[in-house]
Amino acid sequence: MRLLLHCCCAPCSGAVVEWLLSSGIRPTLFFSNSNITPREEYLKRKAELERYATALGLEVVDDDYDHTEWLESVCGLENEPERGLRCERCFYLRLSRSADYAAAHGFDTLATTLASSRWKDLEQVDRAGRAACEPYECLSWWGRNWRKDGLQQRRSEIIREWDFYEQDWCGCEFSRRKGLHPVIMGIVNLTPDSFWAPSRVSESDALEVMRDMISKGAGILDLGAVSTRPGAADVSVEEEWDRLYPVLHRLGKGLKGLCEPSGVRLSVDTVSSEIVRRTYDEVGPFIVNDISAGEDDPGMLQTVAELGLDYIAMHKRGNPRTMDSLVGYPEGIVEAVRRYFEDFASRASRLGIRRWILDPGFGFAKTEEQNLCLMEHLGEFKSFKRPLLVGIADKRFTHGRTEELHALAVQQGADILRVHDVAAAAATLGR
Repeated sequence: MRLLLHCCCAPCSGAVVEWLLSSGIRPTLFFSNSNITPREEYLKRKAELERYATALGLEVVDDDYDHTEWLESVCGLENEPERGLRCERCFYLRLSRSADYAAAHGFDTLATTLASSRWKDLEQVDRAGRAACEPYECLSWWGRNWRKDGLQQRRSEIIREWDFYEQDWCGCEFSRRKGLHPVIMGIVNLTPDSFWAPSRVSESDALEVMRDMISKGAGILDLGAVSTRPGAADVSVEEEWDRLYPVLHRLGKGLKGLCEPSGVRLSVDTVSSEIVRRTYDEVGPFIVNDISAGEDDPGMLQTVAELGLDYIAMHKRGNPRTMDSLVGYPEGIVEAVRRYFEDFASRASRLGIRRWILDPGFGFAKTEEQNLCLMEHLGEFKSFKRPLLVGIADKRFTHGRTEELHALAVQQGADILRVHDVAAAAATLGR
């Protein structure tokens, strides 16, 4: 086999290339990604791939960069959702250029690392690859699913081992623009005792509630099966899973149809690494929303790192029964929270957690005055260069002014609003 492997970036290529080499296949890597803009971003991603390939003794062929041609090819599809027609047209353009090169230079097989990314639709990639190879009798398309057989986990490990530059959008201006900011995170409480009764959702109603949230503008759906309201009792892992599993199971393959057309993501609110592993086994990659920032379960951060998951780290003290009494901060609330996340950032870096979100923990071990002070100084936490999540919906210190404080949070730089009322938050954001 003479394989030309179209590579979109080093993070997506690492485990694929390693597997090919272990199978006795030495591919030539083809970097054809004119979707990426600006050119500096293109060069940065190419340099990372070349660094990896050079160490392995592999050749990288750089296709001509022509973003103008790419824009012309997707003209009229600018407002398509992620995984829509624009993406499939983009895949075809890049893979057809790869096929042209492969046929002209004696390769008999073409594959792509696009299929290793959880952000891509495998069926779209496969259709584009088949269409690209169709004109050439001498060229076969290898549409392997590179997410299976442990390669997804190995992908995360290689990213850490090589300290790859890792991006959170495909490269084109339209995919970046689609990520509306701030993102609205809709709360789906699968608990019988959450403090805000209207947010409680039964198993049978959960999917319909999630669809409704998406239609009203939610970009993330946050499932929680344990109440963290003041005074709440602890819940065993098995009880938490008994509440969560039926909804995840019903999602199953339906998760793709529910979330992917609009680019919506799933998060799970848990402090348990066991719940994280079970959820990953059930639905694949998701966002871990951990109110303890790894403090309540010694295995949490390592699990998140191993699985390569996005992670929300929140500041708190104590537990729901003790937190209201743990509000003494001699250095001041802002400085205390800043130091907390400086320590967390160091731990995350050591373990290889690269994508994490900062949640200051409004309402957790903070007085009303401290919550409002934290809100006024929220912008100072932008120095961490992490997305900021604000979860204040209907908490005691808001006194019914949730949307007024949401507007203030946005002015202070909030990137994600965790809310009960998606429609109201969308209206606040002018959507």
